[in-house]
Amino acid sequence: AGDSQTGEFVERWLCRLEHEQVPKALSDMQDVAELDSFAAATGRWRAGNALACVRSRSDGWDCPKLYSGVLRLLRRLKESGTWPRTSRARARVIRAPGVEDRTAGSGGEQDFVSWGTFSLPARAASGPQKDPLREELRAAVFALEQALVPHRPPSTWVAINCNAMFSPHTDAGTGKGQSSSLIVGLGDYYGGELVVEGNTLDIRYSPSEFDGWRQRHWTRPFRGERFTLVWFSPRKERGSDV
Repeated sequence: AGDSQTGEFVERWLCRLEHEQVPKALSDMQDVAELDSFAAATGRWRAGNALACVRSRSDGWDCPKLYSGVLRLLRRLKESGTWPRTSRARARVIRAPGVEDRTAGSGGEQDFVSWGTFSLPARAASGPQKDPLREELRAAVFALEQALVPHRPPSTWVAINCNAMFSPHTDAGTGKGQSSSLIVGLGDYYGGELVVEGNTLDIRYSPSEFDGWRQRHWTRPFRGERFTLVWFSPRKERGSDV
């Protein structure tokens, strides 16, 4: 009886390996190869057939009213030359031309931001000097979270990304241990879907929750101007008033 049960277990495992795990691994490898090709193309990417028929978006004509205020502030910050530098740790999981020019401690040009990522806490740090634009953005971003998912406990942090194409990774650092992340995309772009453990999600003006700490995720190639907001609460802050 034991040998029979073992044989059935092995047969089921081989069947699952053949029909589920191997195809998923091959699909993930194809996605990573596509990311590599895009990053090596110095910013150029030819959209696949599935995207070729998508008409160009301009000036946010299709931006839902709920998002328009936040999108306006994101663009103002991008164009102001004051977009915060990306940490070196975060830059390690981003694929973009000139990554070294946008990392903390480097001497890259700051007048124009082609890409970047930084995090904001829900509550501003105490101190006399505060950037009015960043404070307005902070308030608008966390108000947007509550408008999108009023049933979700308010997050304590948000990651703000501009034209950042992430390699497959799980979250760490500030985001370590969060129960779930809420993500949404804004801007005039196409492509740029979020892939979570092989499942592709179109997040453009379509918020989605996932476990960024445990689930491997990355960005599909895209064209255009792409912002993403990722709300989260680190484990150490859950249940506290921080």
